[in-house]
Amino acid sequence: MNTNTAQLINTENDTPRISVVEKKPQTEFKSVADLANEFRANYKPSTKPNLEALNYTNSLGVTCVDKITDEHTLEFKNLLTNLSVKLANELGLSVTDIICKVNDDQTTLKISLNASTINFFGLDHYGRSYLSHCASFGFSPEWLGVKFKPNKTDMVITGYDPERERLRIFNGTSTLWVREISFQNIRKFFNKDA
Repeated sequence: MNTNTAQLINTENDTPRISVVEKKPQTEFKSVADLANEFRANYKPSTKPNLEALNYTNSLGVTCVDKITDEHTLEFKNLLTNLSVKLANELGLSVTDIICKVNDDQTTLKISLNASTINFFGLDHYGRSYLSHCASFGFSPEWLGVKFKPNKTDMVITGYDPERERLRIFNGTSTLWVREISFQNIRKFFNKDA
């Protein structure tokens, strides 16, 4: 896979021009297998097996458990997020959501991962959707990426999911999905600052 990299070049009159400046050969990209092997070489699980549970050791010498705990799920999600973001960056994508849920008998971990293309301006699918739909629910395009502080935490609107009619908001550490019922509270905050 060869990839062209676009770059902004500033001219004397400070008007940027887009120019394709570099063609990366395939050898500069890491494969999924390479990323996974690097990760496995550097990672040792922190979740300890429950000594009261039924455990066994697999052919790789890894202790396996009979129940998936909340700690396992959280650790798996963190590791999957780390690896997915690295892979997405290699492929020019943005990881927009990772959901990990354990079934009722704690034997199956269901994973949902969403990745999106990123346009030249750095917007993923949800960012572009926000710009397309924000006027329909009384928001302004200028509010995308702007910090607001409804309580003691800075938050930023980063996108909109039109299928589920919810805003994506980043609180500095994680992504929150806000339903339409709360839109007026956010709208009031931005309108009072105007």
